[in-house]
This record gives sequence, structure tokens and C-alpha cells, in this order.
Amino acid sequence: QYDRAWIMLEDALRSDPNNVKAMTWAAYWHVLNVGQGWSKDVNMSFNSAQSFALNAIRIDPENAEALGIYAHICSFINKDTDSALYFFDKALKLNPNIAFLWAMSAPTYCYIGEPDIALQRMARYADLAPFDPHARFWDTVYAIPYLLKADYEQAVRFGRRAVALNPEFTNGYKPLIAALGHLGRRADAAPYIERLLALEPNFTVERFGQTYPLQRAEDRDRYMLGLELAGVPTR
Repeated sequence: QYDRAWIMLEDALRSDPNNVKAMTWAAYWHVLNVGQGWSKDVNMSFNSAQSFALNAIRIDPENAEALGIYAHICSFINKDTDSALYFFDKALKLNPNIAFLWAMSAPTYCYIGEPDIALQRMARYADLAPFDPHARFWDTVYAIPYLLKADYEQAVRFGRRAVALNPEFTNGYKPLIAALGHLGRRADAAPYIERLLALEPNFTVERFGQTYPLQRAEDRDRYMLGLELAGVPTR
């Protein structure tokens, strides 16, 4: 289905090279491709994501979805959280009723060490979209701030729900595994690690530390220690 989505986006852009909606979601397609560990050329995927998002914004500077997805690219790919916060703010001022942008902005607040604000943003998302059919995707986000707050039981609660509903999403497993590691529940973590490595075979604690955009050393150390305690390969 994921590959089919790309074919459809390409078809849309061939029909109309200025289709902002298709450009916007083409950008996000590449972001998710990297996040899932599926990209065969990470640099190419990063460059394509940024190019699609920027072109969409140039054509329609007031497209809130394009601005929000570009903000996520700034945060997740470029590790430029200052720009991310600026573009998220601009997007949500243009349209404060796009629920997924509130959810998408939450991880950036985790990256800068503000997990409470991340949870506030998730609460706003839930208020706007209480019956969102894609809620299972965003459930993953809840586990991250709870992990950073050292509320490991809550991180496990949300993490288990996230992977049960969205078992192909690799990033859903990581905060859950780290929380179980901190709780000393290595046996409980083992099947989740097995599934994660089946989806993302090259995942290691060291690689995670090199790529995940947490800015505060204590947050990065907490996350990596949890993964190591759970039994994730170190390198």
C-alpha cells in the first residue's frame, strides 16, 4: 500500500506539476520512508522531502499542511528545532483546526525537552479529532513524553496500545522498549525487540543515538539506556 501511494502521488504530479496537495504528501511520504527505516538512500529521501515541501510552500505560502510538514522536516531531518517551531506556529495560526498538525508538532517539543507541552498538544489534537480514523498512528507520540518524564508505566501503557494497533510502524516500538528496559522488564521487552528488528534489521542503540533528534544529553541518555537495559543490540 505504501509503494502504491507513491505511484499515485507521482501520477498526480505528472497530471499537474503544481499540485500543492500532492507535493505536500509526497514530502511526508519520504519522511515516513526514512522514519520506518525503509529508505535505500536516506540522503536522497531527505533531499526529496525537503524539495517537495519547499516547492509546495513557494506555490502556496499559506498552505498550513505544507508548512506543518516542512516544520516536521526541519525538526526530524534537519534537527533545526528553532525553524520547526516557527513553521508549526505559522501553520497553526493559518489554520488552528488541523488536528494532525497539533499531533505532529508534539515530538518537536519532546526533542527540545518540553514533554509537558508535547502532551498539551496531543490533548488539543484529541479534542479536535476525537474519532480520528488515524489515531492509532498518533498514539505512538504519547509514549515519548511519558518516557522523557520517567513515567515509564504510562509510556508502556500507551506504547503497547500503539504497537497493537499499528504493528508495522517501527518507531512505535522504541519508546515502549526503552520504558520496559527502565522498569527492569527485559522479558516483556524481548518480543517487541524481535518485531522491531524484523522491521528494521539495522537498528542499534548506537545508531539510534546518532540519528534521533533529542537535544538534551540527559534525554538522549535516558532513552538509550532504556533501550540497552531492555536488550537492544548496542552496535
